[in-house]
Order: sequence, then structure tokens, then C-alpha cells
Amino acid sequence: MGKAGSQAHIDGVNAVIRRSKIDQLTLAIEALYESLLDLYPDEEKPGHRVE
Repeated sequence: MGKAGSQAHIDGVNAVIRRSKIDQLTLAIEALYESLLDLYPDEEKPGHRVE
């Protein structure tokens, strides 16, 4: 990442923070989708086709 305080280090830290935020948002979206399926169980699920 580079020496502490250097631009490379700051960029690396920011990249880790962004990745963490993306991971948390992905988990939140997945949880919301699962909640939606709990509320509307007839909605399409993986491997289940609704016609």
C-alpha cells in the first residue's frame, strides 16, 4: 500500500473502505430480497418458474 500517509497508502485505504461499503450494501440488498420473498412466496425463486 505504500508508506503511511503517502498517496498510495491513502488510495489503498480508500479502496478497502469502498470494498467494505459495497459488501455491506450487497448483504443488505440480499436481505431485502429474501424478506420480499417471505412476504410474497409466489414470486419467482431460483429454480422455480412462475407462469
